[in-house]
Amino acid sequence: MFVGHYSTAMVAQQQLKLPKGTLLYLLIVSQLQDFLWFTFDLFGLEVTRPFDVFDATLSEMSVNMLYSHDLLPQLVWCVLIFLVGKALFNGNKVALAGVLLVAGHFVLDFFSGHPHHVFGEDTQSAGLGLYATHIYLAIGIEVIFTALVLWLFFRSEAKSGINRTAKNKAAIVGVFLFGIGFLSQLPNRQKPYRLMFQ
Repeated sequence: MFVGHYSTAMVAQQQLKLPKGTLLYLLIVSQLQDFLWFTFDLFGLEVTRPFDVFDATLSEMSVNMLYSHDLLPQLVWCVLIFLVGKALFNGNKVALAGVLLVAGHFVLDFFSGHPHHVFGEDTQSAGLGLYATHIYLAIGIEVIFTALVLWLFFRSEAKSGINRTAKNKAAIVGVFLFGIGFLSQLPNRQKPYRLMFQ
């Protein structure tokens, strides 16, 4: 899952009534594993193939997310996020919200994402790996999840007396739709970007 993770940060901020200054932290934490994956790939610790993003499709991508996404490292990331959240915001509430988002990332990826393992490709799989096997189902899960979270977000805002214009709601929804379409390569999931521009 790509874009759906960001939606969890919005709802965590809202539902847990966290201070306004925490949203950026929550957005980063909700995508922590993916930021780590890109960083580890850059340094050769988690090799992603093909190397060029313009040659990649989700169904053909080969990834080894040993340190960023496998189950055992999640314990380390949860502890670190708790400590950072506690240090930055002087309390446990934001720190625990960060831990929930990191754990939630793993759970969401279990249903819609690349295959993850306990620790290494030779260990038990800890995810359905739908990006590699059932791309339509993976994208569908992400769309449905994101739609439900956005519905909850807007509904809770309305109950709190926050009335957004239709244009503002459309802009927020549009960001998520663009993200799902672009990052999940919805329009060209079987065809690399490079072939689209030839």
